Amino acid sequence: KKNGTAKISVWYGNAKYTANFEVKMPVISEKKATVKLGETKKLEIGNALDGAEYRWESSKESIVTVSEEGVLTPVKKGKAKITMYYTINGKEYVGSSCTITIKK
Repeated sequence: KKNGTAKISVWYGNAKYTANFEVKMPVISEKKATVKLGETKKLEIGNALDGAEYRWESSKESIVTVSEEGVLTPVKKGKAKITMYYTINGKEYVGSSCTITIKK
């Protein structure tokens, strides 16, 4: 559910084997962005997980819409929050959010 490290240990006979893993969850590559009216912008996912499905949501579709592929299309000036969700093994998680400012 969040970034961090995981340590896995296995006993085989009298020997203990340990491995450390760095865990990174999917995030939107930007925390905030500006898009001009008449232009579009594609948001990228950092640390994408193989096999995960992604969904995007705009807090204010009257200001900016977001496609299934993460492409922003401005509607009018203002600010909105875009949230990326991901589903893996049938369970949906909130990935991260990005504040979008739409300007002329």
